[in-house]
Amino acid sequence: MEELLECEECHVFQSKKDEFRESQRENPRPVCNACSTKRAWTMFAADIAACPNARVIHNHGAPQPSTTSSLSAAQRSRERSLNNAAPTAWEHAAAEKIKQELKDANPTSDDKSISPGDAVRRTKWCAGCNQGVVSAQRCSQCKRAFFCSTACQKTGWLKHKAQCRAISVEPSVAALWSPMLTATRSSNTDESYRAFSTIQAWMASDSTAATVFRGLNGVSMFLQHLESVDLESTCQSLLLITRFVESSADIAEDVVLMGGVATLVSLAANALDFRIQASAVVAVGSLIASFHDPIALTRHLVNDLDAISALLRVLHQASPLEDDVELVACVQSTAILLQLLEHHPDALSQLATFQTPDEDDVGALLTGLVGRVDTIYRLNRSATKGVPVGHHLYLNLLALTGALVHAYPECKPQFVVANVVATICTTIDKHCQLPPLPNTTIMDVLTAWIMWFIWTFIYDWRVRLMTSEAMDILDRLVPLLTPFLSLPAACDDFTANHRGIHLASSVLRHVVDSDANLAPRTRLSALDLFVCAILPPFDVPEADRQRRIEANVDVIVGTLDHVLTRTLAFLDPNSSEKDTTLATMFLAEAVKCTGLVAHFGQAMPPVDHTNLPRTLAQVLQHENVLEDVKWIAMAALIQWVRTTVLPLDSSYYHSL
Repeated sequence: MEELLECEECHVFQSKKDEFRESQRENPRPVCNACSTKRAWTMFAADIAACPNARVIHNHGAPQPSTTSSLSAAQRSRERSLNNAAPTAWEHAAAEKIKQELKDANPTSDDKSISPGDAVRRTKWCAGCNQGVVSAQRCSQCKRAFFCSTACQKTGWLKHKAQCRAISVEPSVAALWSPMLTATRSSNTDESYRAFSTIQAWMASDSTAATVFRGLNGVSMFLQHLESVDLESTCQSLLLITRFVESSADIAEDVVLMGGVATLVSLAANALDFRIQASAVVAVGSLIASFHDPIALTRHLVNDLDAISALLRVLHQASPLEDDVELVACVQSTAILLQLLEHHPDALSQLATFQTPDEDDVGALLTGLVGRVDTIYRLNRSATKGVPVGHHLYLNLLALTGALVHAYPECKPQFVVANVVATICTTIDKHCQLPPLPNTTIMDVLTAWIMWFIWTFIYDWRVRLMTSEAMDILDRLVPLLTPFLSLPAACDDFTANHRGIHLASSVLRHVVDSDANLAPRTRLSALDLFVCAILPPFDVPEADRQRRIEANVDVIVGTLDHVLTRTLAFLDPNSSEKDTTLATMFLAEAVKCTGLVAHFGQAMPPVDHTNLPRTLAQVLQHENVLEDVKWIAMAALIQWVRTTVLPLDSSYYHSL
């Protein structure tokens, strides 16, 4: 095998015979021919730039040594004028050009503000600035950290001093594992595969593997693997780097300092094999989790590397969800996107303006994935062992959609065009409602159970969610649906095509009756959806509001009466409700809703088996209800009695 040598300057393994001079081959810090030439030119350019009055002496103009011991006065005068002559214009321009080139290659701490057009070129990481830079030079002592300038290195020396040391490795250990690391670069596929497998087993069995790996410059070597054209070596290197990063925060630090983040993002965006793209996304997620300053790293990802577009492209490619690889890629992409949204103020705008190669926007992409609940949970059931990967993915998708809808309202039309209202209503109706079997005769119960079994397991291939999963989804879908009801077209679609008022009533009843340990926002969100469904939050003539209430008076009044009754039970001393303050808040909002319905309903007929004024009277008489809530209930009761067509039967009034 041809002997390779790593260049101290560019850190690339090259042919020792062809790419290094003889004087460099045995040098402890060898420099290849290309870097030697570049270094010589840089030193010459620095000398020229440091002397702005320097003049270039051409061969034809070089003064010849004097053959006589004495010069005439005229000759001495002419020589003095030549030596003291001002530089010409082209010499000034050349000096300024060289200065600018050196300034671009080694920016100072005052030059960190780069225009947006140059931001994507900041692929290096400066350990002193703790941010991305255009160009950086490696620390000559530890060979792991990079600095954008000498001044920055001096400024950050106190922080870097503790880490600036070579990692010692015992000679016997180095002799054992150094050839194995080198073998991963072999052109022989079998040999490289055996080397990767051996390193993987070594990492799992030896607690010192990470330290030895760093000491043998394994991080730099594996980052070089990622830039090779061999897909199998790239894939194996990604898997091992990810495992090393997860097991060692120091290796995560090395990967970031050596500019590995830019390499990983580039692979996620442009790799030819989707396995490599998915593995690169997983590696980025592991780096964020292990790096000591995740906020600075997320800033580097968003500002310098355009990571949001790369992650969304991976999410788009994995959206068919045909296997476990695509499922994991979607989970990791959405998780990283949520972290970027949390730590960077500009991440939301970049997410909102993304377009897929098919010219679909982010609203269509997320809506399509939200609608694939059956596919996601079917993969979750079959592909994972005890880890709810599909459930995490679906919650991440709902969180991303919610962030765009609530924090970036300009995106709402994208989701309306993508039919997100229909998607949410269908998901709630098919997967989030868990009604109990009717309490009738045994024969009726048995018949209903048989029909349910046949429909579920023979004709219907929907995934049956667990109670906790269904409630988690409902907790996020309800507040996601409510903002769209402020759009007249979406509200009409919700009411007419999806039986919106009945759906909102069913959701509210289900949430109030649930025995699960719900977050307080879940009940408040369900009540908010119900109010927006019966009283749209935009300008509507009062006559239309009245007709809307009268057309659904049975559902509206029955739901409000049920909610008030159940909420009063939460305030009883023997109730299992832990936080009575939140129950009181929910009761106050429900009473306000009752008053609004009475105000806009205007002459509503009474509903069978429902006496809402009596329930309001119970609110007034309850000892645990706050006085402020009782005043609200009194106003609602007066409004209800004044605007409702009450029956002439005296028993109705006696019940009050």
